[in-house]
Order: sequence, then C-alpha cells, then structure tokens
Amino acid sequence: MSSVIDNSGEIIAVLVKELAEMKLKLPAQVPVDMPFYPDMGMDSLTRVEYIARVEQAFRLQVPDDEWQSLTCLAKVTEYIQQHQSM
Repeated sequence: MSSVIDNSGEIIAVLVKELAEMKLKLPAQVPVDMPFYPDMGMDSLTRVEYIARVEQAFRLQVPDDEWQSLTCLAKVTEYIQQHQSM
C-alpha cells in the first residue's frame, strides 16, 4: 500500500482482509471493538503474525513494547492513523 489512507473505513477493510487471510474464526460483520483474544481465537503468536501483516500492508513498524496494546481493530486503526505519516 503506497499511499497514506486517511479513511478509517478503508483501514478497517484492509485489516479485516488480513484477518480473513489468516483463516481466523470471524463473524460476517467484525465489530471494531471485538477483542482478538479470545473472541477471534488469536493467541500471542497469531497476534505477532497479524501485526507483521499490518506492518507490511501499511509500511510502518510497531515497536515490541506497543504491539501488545493493539487488542482489537479499533485500536489498530487508531495506531495506524497516528503513525502512518511519521
């Protein structure tokens, strides 16, 4: 993804696509505040994989001391919006 995405809806669409590619158990409509664990079945290793996918998709780096606070789509979206243009 080469351009900065300002629209949270577009960001969430990319995030959900990444989740779907990981074959997690997702409802038809994923609530943005649905916790990755336990609701989506993500354990710590799966979350590391997901954050790596997010980093690649949005061309950003999430420091090790920050990724654990990204517990749902809303928090990941907010993080991307705050750090994408840095």
